[in-house]
Amino acid sequence: MTHDDLVRRAIRWLKGTIGCGVVLSEHTAGREFPDAMGWRRRWSYVVECKVSRADFFADQKKPSRAGYDVRPALRCYYMTPLEMVKPEELPDGWGLLEVARAVRGNVRVIVEPKPENTWQDDRTAGQLLCEVERLYQEVRRYQAQGLRYKTFAEFHERPKQATLLAAAEPIAAPSE
Repeated sequence: MTHDDLVRRAIRWLKGTIGCGVVLSEHTAGREFPDAMGWRRRWSYVVECKVSRADFFADQKKPSRAGYDVRPALRCYYMTPLEMVKPEELPDGWGLLEVARAVRGNVRVIVEPKPENTWQDDRTAGQLLCEVERLYQEVRRYQAQGLRYKTFAEFHERPKQATLLAAAEPIAAPSE
């Protein structure tokens, strides 16, 4: 099972099981590169994928693992292969997801992160600003690539009936 396998599985889990409408993968904002980050309405989720214990423990040195009040989202998880990490080894407030097989394996929630109920939004103003910055950077990337979002009216516009219009000028025959 590779890191990329787990990242793809995390994206599917965020979109399917959690129901996130927006999911970013390995998107940078500041010094962090979460493997997968998703938003479902006003709730945010981060999934960090680890395939080795050494990588898991190296990850603990990141500033956002230093305490519950500096976590990068409302609900934060580690996703690992089966039984790689013990629940007592998790940073404060982080949850644990385990995957039996990378591609089609079921994701099991071993430890729920804090807050256990998503209606208990206890993020700080700094945490919310970081999330806004991530979304802002993503929109700027789209604009820099020349992409544009549809307006609300364009998105919900029904396709109009196609009509054939007669050409104002006849098309000239090709010259020989």
